[in-house]
Order: sequence, then C-alpha cells, then structure tokens
Amino acid sequence: MSLNPDALVVFRIGSNPARLFQEQGLSVYVDTTSLIVEESIKKLLANKLQKLEGDGTCSVH
Repeated sequence: MSLNPDALVVFRIGSNPARLFQEQGLSVYVDTTSLIVEESIKKLLANKLQKLEGDGTCSVH
C-alpha cells in the first residue's frame, strides 16, 4: 500500500480480501473478460467496470 493505490481490478476475489481492501480505501472493480491488464485499465478509465460492493466474487469457498 506504499504506492497509495485507490482502485483494484480483479477477475475474482473472496469476501475477506475484498472487505480488507475496501476497508483500506480501495475501490474494487471486477473484469471477467479482459485477457490483458491494458484492456482492464482502459475499461476502468472509461467507467466500464462493475464496482464491487460488499461481498467478493467467489462463492466456492
């Protein structure tokens, strides 16, 4: 966190990590279609990603 990020883009994330990142002030966004990071960044900057509110994306655990 020394770089002071304000957003995190994920494909999937569990509830506990999602909550911990959110508590640290990071907005967590979900991108399940991009194959490279550059695509995800472009989507984030264009406000085309879903912001995660509350629980994570993984229901397996």
